[in-house]
Amino acid sequence: MRITNSKKIMIFCGDGFRLPYDELEDFSDFYHSGIHRYDDFMVDLEKHYIKQNKIVFLGNINFIAYLERKRNSLNYTFDPDVRGPRFFGHS
Repeated sequence: MRITNSKKIMIFCGDGFRLPYDELEDFSDFYHSGIHRYDDFMVDLEKHYIKQNKIVFLGNINFIAYLERKRNSLNYTFDPDVRGPRFFGHS
């Protein structure tokens, strides 16, 4: 039996240093919209890398989530739907 209407979540785990949250916001916004954020300073490098490596995003992931736990700590934060900040109609 194939389930086609299920929600798919990709969860990234990090300590807030090796995977900065704002970089994940940029990726999430690009993944969901296909458009780089106007404030993403890595746009040219990312476009080149995607084209050179023939990367195609299928768009079949509904949510990009982030679980952060600092080193040497049992406390964590979880964001089930990572998205970048909205600035006056820009995304």
